[in-house]
Amino acid sequence: MTSRFSTFPYSAQECKAFLGLLRTSQDLISDGHMTCVIARLWSLVFNHRLMTHYGEQYARLSRDQALLVDLTQESRALAAVTSLLSFGASERYRNRLDDIFTDNLVYAHQWQLFISGCLREWRESSYLCFMPLLLHIPFVFVSSSIPLTVTSGVCLGTSIISSTLLLHCHEALEDATATQHLLSPLQQFS
Repeated sequence: MTSRFSTFPYSAQECKAFLGLLRTSQDLISDGHMTCVIARLWSLVFNHRLMTHYGEQYARLSRDQALLVDLTQESRALAAVTSLLSFGASERYRNRLDDIFTDNLVYAHQWQLFISGCLREWRESSYLCFMPLLLHIPFVFVSSSIPLTVTSGVCLGTSIISSTLLLHCHEALEDATATQHLLSPLQQFS
């Protein structure tokens, strides 16, 4: 359950909370509400067993193991161009998304780690680009370096704008539930 590639859908902290709940429920066996809570926990576990093909010949043994055939073809030329334009960042994000999203199955705790890391990177990027952009102001008055200053300023400004837009669109996903993670950011705001 604590392996990075575990197929169990809950983190170790969530499992500890579930175990604590089950321990306290031992005294309340005749309570119908507690029976319902326990049944819901078991239904989640059994539903996930179905998704991982538990007990079948070709069961999922690792979270990143694909069992279904992926029929989508991605353009290698487009991937190469976007990787080149983004200085390899698009390839890095695609690899991280491929790691957490396999066969239309996303583990909420892995998604939360991913989205928190992305938001932290985008915040840092906007902060790191703001100061050099302010430092460009004195160079505007030096006539020999205007093209270089403008090009550098445009790149820094684009970085600030893109990181701010990414933060604005995805910030709501940081504390969202597993169901909300599957919705696109535009669907959440409408």
